[in-house]
Amino acid sequence: MSQQNKRIRTNESAPGPSNSSSSTADTRALARSEQAKVGMSATDVKKLEVELARYLLFADKKNIPTKKQDIIKNVLKDNSRLLPSVLEGARKYLKQTFDYSVCEVDYNKNKYFLLRNNIGLPELQKLTRPNHSLSQLAFLTIILSMIHMAKQCS
Repeated sequence: MSQQNKRIRTNESAPGPSNSSSSTADTRALARSEQAKVGMSATDVKKLEVELARYLLFADKKNIPTKKQDIIKNVLKDNSRLLPSVLEGARKYLKQTFDYSVCEVDYNKNKYFLLRNNIGLPELQKLTRPNHSLSQLAFLTIILSMIHMAKQCS
């Protein structure tokens, strides 16, 4: 595969001459999307950002790379000009909430979006529980729900 067909870009800027041309193109696309946002309320744009973040999370869970055309078709629908600003809002939301970063991959003239988990292994091990405590937690949940339901019936 040649380097021209494959390019990966994340939120971090990479040094090099091609970065300046892509940043000006991104700036122009963001300006166009800001103009398109004028007709929509801030809550509608926020809903689109959250919906895009949700769509990217589900696609990542299924291990499916998300194409730009899929995002426009399934999330944005008639608001395709809002893609840069909605994508930027979804990036911020995913970074703050889940510590995920959105990676753009240009491969064979298609643009794909992938999620990258930024949580390191030590932090991830602190968040997980041993299997035996999960079974105890499940048993406790069942018992407490039965007690709660018994109180509701009486």
